[in-house]
Amino acid sequence: MAISNAGKKALILISSAGVYSNKSSSNREHALSLSNLEFQYMGYSDVRGILAEGMEMNEEVKQINLNKSIHQVQEIAREWYIKEEYEDLMCINHNNRKTKFDNV
Repeated sequence: MAISNAGKKALILISSAGVYSNKSSSNREHALSLSNLEFQYMGYSDVRGILAEGMEMNEEVKQINLNKSIHQVQEIAREWYIKEEYEDLMCINHNNRKTKFDNV
């Protein structure tokens, strides 16, 4: 039985020691671009990728790049999941939440 990934979302998170977003190194980035193509090939409708670069650089550069990546993840999550869907997913909406003790 074939599984359809149409309508599904994929988020690719990759970290790298170096920086590949600048023009001189952009042709060396393979992990994110290849992963993106693989998920598209599998039929995912919305494929996003985030590359946290420079994780082997000095602490200031590393923290700036890490914060940028975290912000990107948050923006994608906001776009993909409106508040109500997120609350249902995380059982935050206490009016609809069921626990294992509800039937006791």
